[in-house]
Amino acid sequence: MIDKKIPYWINTKFISDKRGSLYKFINHKVIKEIKFKLIEAQISEYKKNVFRGFYAQLGRSSEMKLIQLLEGKVFWFTINLKKNKYYGKVDIFSLKKNKLLFVPKGYAHGSYSLDNSKVLVLANNIYNKKDYLGINYKDKNVFKKIKRYLKKKVIISNWHKSFKSLELHEK
Repeated sequence: MIDKKIPYWINTKFISDKRGSLYKFINHKVIKEIKFKLIEAQISEYKKNVFRGFYAQLGRSSEMKLIQLLEGKVFWFTINLKKNKYYGKVDIFSLKKNKLLFVPKGYAHGSYSLDNSKVLVLANNIYNKKDYLGINYKDKNVFKKIKRYLKKKVIISNWHKSFKSLELHEK
């Protein structure tokens, strides 16, 4: 039985031989078990040292995501936004080409590229600007957990820099 309440790696199938390789990262049994219905798919391209996020969709727009590294090296960060004892908990995942990351509803996402990279993101809900939440990566509780994964030079948009701290969203 799969735990649909916390982020985790989904087992995938990777076969390689002298001809090349085959990577099966979607399995209908797993998709059925987590009740994932694909609504949006996107490929994010990163330049080295780019930080994106933290983002979340709330309420009716809340979404599950499947994250797949296509090339490069990327850290994926999640923040638990569920009102439980794990609220605010940050998890860090080093994306791998042969692993699929599942992130359930109720989590904000952020990512940081160590190289020029590409990431496939599958979502089970459509983006809704009204239900969007942005959390500043320099939030005191978040930043202390992720700073060791970031290089000195972090490239981040002015929009992402303007996000409020998690604490301010609580008020």
